[in-house]
Amino acid sequence: CSTRAVHRATARSDTRERGKLAAGVDAESIAFPAISTGVYGYPIDQATRIALRTVASHLEVSALPARVVFCCFSAEDADVYEHVAAECLSR
Repeated sequence: CSTRAVHRATARSDTRERGKLAAGVDAESIAFPAISTGVYGYPIDQATRIALRTVASHLEVSALPARVVFCCFSAEDADVYEHVAAECLSR
């Protein structure tokens, strides 16, 4: 199993579980960091796609959290999130 596959599975699972926890306590909002993209070096564009698709999938079946914040550590990361969000969420 490759390191990238492990990071991908971990990011997907972590995002999914955090969404469930937020909904389980009726949280109105939740924030997600760019998981594994710092010192672990997982590519930000791939992590962004995983995060956005996982959250979108959760929100298809749950009304909560009503507000989701993706925390970006740099302007470059924010640009990636904006580009990928426009691409992934416009479908």
